[in-house]
Amino acid sequence: MNKLITLFGLLLISFLGRAQENGADFSISGQVKVLYENHQIFLWPYKVEIVQLKKSVESDSLGHFKLDSIQTGIYDLLIYVHPRLRITDKIELQNVSLNNINIEIKAENNWACREMALVDIELKKPRLMIIGGIAPIYITNQDKIEKKYKFKYYDYDDLITVPEEFIEQYNKIIFEYLDSTFGNKWRDKIRKDVVGFK
Repeated sequence: MNKLITLFGLLLISFLGRAQENGADFSISGQVKVLYENHQIFLWPYKVEIVQLKKSVESDSLGHFKLDSIQTGIYDLLIYVHPRLRITDKIELQNVSLNNINIEIKAENNWACREMALVDIELKKPRLMIIGGIAPIYITNQDKIEKKYKFKYYDYDDLITVPEEFIEQYNKIIFEYLDSTFGNKWRDKIRKDVVGFK
């Protein structure tokens, strides 16, 4: 029995050594961060792709990603920040996994809020953003208004790290979209605590 365990142990070590030798066990992981005035904003999950391998993964809502089973080599890492913006960077994997890569993208001149709003409209998922408290507030029949005017309320809690100006700029573009689609009718119906609504 002892010989069998030793043999199994040697086979396992041999297999792991070969996998390591072939580079099949390496990974690349990290976080994509979009920064607006030094505040991290969350646009949507980001797609991260290794171009040469045609291997991709979608990040979680905080921008964390992990690509597994990659061999050693030099690769182009393609980050889809949103449908209109892609960023490429070269990475080299040398017999060790690359962990905790930080990819920071600075959003300037209200680019991020404008692009975020336009993509949300394109995807038919516009939001009206609210800064609430710890517990979200529900207004009677708000779901009927959302359905009728084809938007969703998005309630940031009181621990928000995004500047109110960002939210106001985003909402302004959604207001323009609602005006062009529904006229002024929607304005009497929406919640009065929507950021930037007058």
